[in-house]
Amino acid sequence: MLLRCLNDAGEPVASVRVRGCYLPSGRLLHQQRRTAQGVCLFGWPAGDESLHLHIDSDAGEAQLEVAAHRANAATVIEVLLTSSLEAA
Repeated sequence: MLLRCLNDAGEPVASVRVRGCYLPSGRLLHQQRRTAQGVCLFGWPAGDESLHLHIDSDAGEAQLEVAAHRANAATVIEVLLTSSLEAA
């Protein structure tokens, strides 16, 4: 899975801190990653159906859930990092 992390001006960020959980396995993800033009790659463990992510950087933060079998699975997911999380 590819994510492209952008600041609120739409520019790519250089690095991100990632916390997440793959479900249903419960496998945890906690990493700091440098990006390439804002893009970072995540592997997908066999058998897991979704990934809950919290991404943050100096530019802001975002939360998202990604399904393993989503439509357009081959496309890059753009993530806008904002200075404050909005209530869902």
